[in-house]
Amino acid sequence: MTTTTPIQLLSRLILSLIALSFSIAFSVICFIFGASRGIGKALAVQYSTNGKKVIITGHDEKTLKEVHTICARRGATVISHLIDETDEEAMEKWLKEVDSQNQIDLLIANTSVSAVTMGDKNMDIEKYTDVLFDINISSILNTIHPLIPLFRSRRRGQIAIVSSLMSHLPIGAYSAAKACMSTYGEALRLQLCKYNIQVSVIAPPYIRSSSMPTTSLKYKMATSAEDFAIFCQNGLINNEPIISPWSAELVMTILGCVPVPLLDCFLQSYLSFSSRGNKNFSSSPKHTKSQ
Repeated sequence: MTTTTPIQLLSRLILSLIALSFSIAFSVICFIFGASRGIGKALAVQYSTNGKKVIITGHDEKTLKEVHTICARRGATVISHLIDETDEEAMEKWLKEVDSQNQIDLLIANTSVSAVTMGDKNMDIEKYTDVLFDINISSILNTIHPLIPLFRSRRRGQIAIVSSLMSHLPIGAYSAAKACMSTYGEALRLQLCKYNIQVSVIAPPYIRSSSMPTTSLKYKMATSAEDFAIFCQNGLINNEPIISPWSAELVMTILGCVPVPLLDCFLQSYLSFSSRGNKNFSSSPKHTKSQ
C-alpha cells in the first residue's frame, strides 16, 4: 500500500490552489448592466480579456453592439442584451435563464439616471423623484435579488453596486437614491458574507465625458472611465467594501463635518448655479439612462 507523505500532500494542495487561481482569473463570467457607455462600458472592456465570458446589457442597441464588438476583439466571449431593468418579472425570468446556461461569478449593477441626464425640463419634482427612484433603486434591486438565492446555493459569487460619492450629500433625490443603495450594499455585504458571497459598493469620482472641452478645469479634475475601471477591478479582486479614490472620500468626509447651516448655504448655492436656466433643479434638457 502506497502512503502519501506530508510533502506530497502539501504539493498537491499548492497545485490545487494554483489551478483554482487560474480558474478564477481566466474563467470569470462577468455580468455588467449599463454597459453601453461610461463606466459600464469601460468595465466591460476591462474584463474582456483572457478568454473570459462577459454578459452586457444596455438600452441603446447601436452603442451596445459597438461595445460588444470591442469586447469580442479583446478575446472575450460576449453576450449582449437589450432589457428594461424596471420590469421586475421580466428581469427575474431572464436572469435565471442566463444563469442556468452561464453560472455568473460577478454581477455589476450599474443602471442609473441623474438630475443632469433627466428628461423634460418641465417635469415637477414629485414626478422626477418617482422616475429616478424607479431606475436608481428598483432597477438595481431587480438586478440583484434574482441572483442572490443562486449565489447562496452555490456558496460563492460577487456583487458590485455602482453608487456615487454624491450619496454623502443631501442634493435632491439622486443623492438620496444613491445613499439608499450604498447603505443597502454595505448591509448586504454583512448578511451574505457567511455564504461566501462578496459585496462591494463602487462610488465613482467625477468622470470625464466626451462633451467636456479638454482644456476645461472640469476635464482636468475628472478621472477617465478607463482608469477608474482598472481601479474598480483591483478593488473587486481585493474584495474591498467601498471602492472609491481615497482623495475623493476625504473631501466628502470633510464636507460631512461642516456645520449644517454652512453646508446648507453651500449646497443651495451649488443647486442654484447648477439649475440656472431650468424651471427647477431637478431637470435638464436631455434624458439618458446609464446605458
